[in-house]
Amino acid sequence: MMGYFGSIIGDLLCGFSSQGLRSRKRAILAFVVAGGCIALFHPLLSDGIEARSFYWMRLAIGIGNGYSAILVAWTAEMFGTNLRTTAASAVANLMRASVIPISFLFQMLSPHWGLVRSSSIIGGACFAFALIGIAMLPDTFDQDLRFLEDSSGQES
Repeated sequence: MMGYFGSIIGDLLCGFSSQGLRSRKRAILAFVVAGGCIALFHPLLSDGIEARSFYWMRLAIGIGNGYSAILVAWTAEMFGTNLRTTAASAVANLMRASVIPISFLFQMLSPHWGLVRSSSIIGGACFAFALIGIAMLPDTFDQDLRFLEDSSGQES
């Protein structure tokens, strides 16, 4: 519950941050880095803590991961008005479906590397891919969104 509550707070904070920074890219980058730092230090900080502290840690992780609404909006803004809804729903579904290959990799690695090391390897790879994706995509803040795409993917 605390993780989902944190995600709601994070979605709101990321939205306000993107408006304040006037950049979807920088806001999402800040949340990915914050989420990565929380994930990195979580095992070190959560060993032997009380239940209340554990719940606060879950809230912090949720806030760090609370950028999905802005990510979906950012992705949709890269497409013309005729494809925007399709892109937004596809991204949300791909984010949810990514649990399948991640879980498969975890099941393959954990017998050899252990639970903590396997999750660290997979988590590091996921954060690396996220940073590469953010670096490669253009920022769409203040972009004119009144365009259509033809069958070749060109704006018209």
